[in-house]
Amino acid sequence: MTRSGWVVVLLTVVAVAGVVLVADARHHRAANTSKSVVATANRSDVDLKSVLSIQQRGDVLNVVATITVLNKTDRPLMYVGVPCYAPAHAAFASTLQPPAGPPYPPAAAALRVQVMDYRRTLDQIGYFEPSPTHLTDMDPCDNTGPPMLPPRKTITYTMTQFLGTYAQPDVDAATTDVVTTLRLGSLPAAWAGRFPPPIQVVDTVQVRTPLSTVSDISRQSMADYDATSRHFDLLMNDPRVAAWVDSQDPASWRAARLEPDYRHPGAWTFEAFHHAWALPLVVEGTDMALTTMQIPDEPWHPAPSTDPVLPPDSSSADRADLPYRDLYVGDLVLPSGRVMVGDGFASDNEVLFDYGLRPGSYPIHIVTAKTLYRSEDFEFVAWEELLLSSSPVTHWEPAVPVGHSMKELQPGELFIFGTDGGGGGFASPEAMKYVDAALASTADDPLLTPLSEREEANDWLWAMTTVDSKTGANVFVTSTGGDGGFPIILGLDAQNRPAVLLSDFGSLQMTYSGMRL
Repeated sequence: MTRSGWVVVLLTVVAVAGVVLVADARHHRAANTSKSVVATANRSDVDLKSVLSIQQRGDVLNVVATITVLNKTDRPLMYVGVPCYAPAHAAFASTLQPPAGPPYPPAAAALRVQVMDYRRTLDQIGYFEPSPTHLTDMDPCDNTGPPMLPPRKTITYTMTQFLGTYAQPDVDAATTDVVTTLRLGSLPAAWAGRFPPPIQVVDTVQVRTPLSTVSDISRQSMADYDATSRHFDLLMNDPRVAAWVDSQDPASWRAARLEPDYRHPGAWTFEAFHHAWALPLVVEGTDMALTTMQIPDEPWHPAPSTDPVLPPDSSSADRADLPYRDLYVGDLVLPSGRVMVGDGFASDNEVLFDYGLRPGSYPIHIVTAKTLYRSEDFEFVAWEELLLSSSPVTHWEPAVPVGHSMKELQPGELFIFGTDGGGGGFASPEAMKYVDAALASTADDPLLTPLSEREEANDWLWAMTTVDSKTGANVFVTSTGGDGGFPIILGLDAQNRPAVLLSDFGSLQMTYSGMRL
């Protein structure tokens, strides 16, 4: 985008914001910020208290939960969560219930539960954030050990969540509870392997407070259970869909969504991911009939996994997160030997490198990490690497893109790629031409949609798809864990030849050959 383009966007946002401010001023109401409601739960070993109140700043409303946890014993108590972090969490819970469905077979019944659970989340949007000072009552605290409640100590902190404004509310107070939950846990007495198991829940302490006791903010439910139920019934009345769904393992659904298609009024789209398949079941329809259908036929195969090791001549300063798995996710095809690093969804977000590689296929690995003692499903990508040769790496240096030189870098600087979609990856310039063409098309995207679907099927860790059947050119994407700029470094062998192209996502506080990323 040109500089003038940015000015146009900025001016547009300011103008829209001005309209919203005027509209909000007309609907200004004062909430009762002096009222608070106390809820408590007592056990023989802990007390849990949550005090709910409303905070108003201008037209913006927040709900504040002041949480107190008391360990009444003379010993530390383990809890499920993150060490040195808020042990009890507040969350929204909708009190609305979906209508009962017909007596479906087990797989369809389990799928319907997934769909309704997703619709419920639309009325529970929000994440209660702890106050910046919430750790002070837990000092001293060892964040490398299991999360513990100190003996005979009271911990107090606040968690806050945005409610919206009276003109544009995010939740409906009359049908929403604020639930504060503390999960006490334990670890096995002994375990084999390098990575400790997750903490197991042994007791749950919970308090529930109706949001209506402190707020009268209201909105229409977003769950739309009745329409969702009708559309799901229509879906399952199709013999092709019903036969496929009924043949699946009921316990292996990953996720399922049925939601309005806002591009076409009156239409809806259904997606269901199952562990057995690399792509989802996708069905589109209206109130009267199904219109399109994509039944998956490509089996899902897990990426081969090995125990990870830190790259040669590197170290990690992180003691709370550890490398978890090294996944070989496939080979990147480079028709001309040139490679691009970026988010995989537009060449404008890609950085080009040319190391004189032979055209061919090059292995890609991602190394995932986990926070100690967290649940099995909490896994994130620490770095990605493209193996340029079979030679072992002996040292690292900044990777220099085409058209640039090392002279541009100040001490401690590295070339980076940027993303505002939380994604990274590798591709060839030949593959990215197809991606750019798909991005510019007004038709439904035949390339980028499957790429996103494959990433979700792989638990949002990675995806790869071929975009040119003639050359085999393909695109690989992975999760960086957030937006921003991520450094790219080059691993060299003993003869100073390129061996590995690596991008680090900053989660493990890594140092490579003295370079701090």
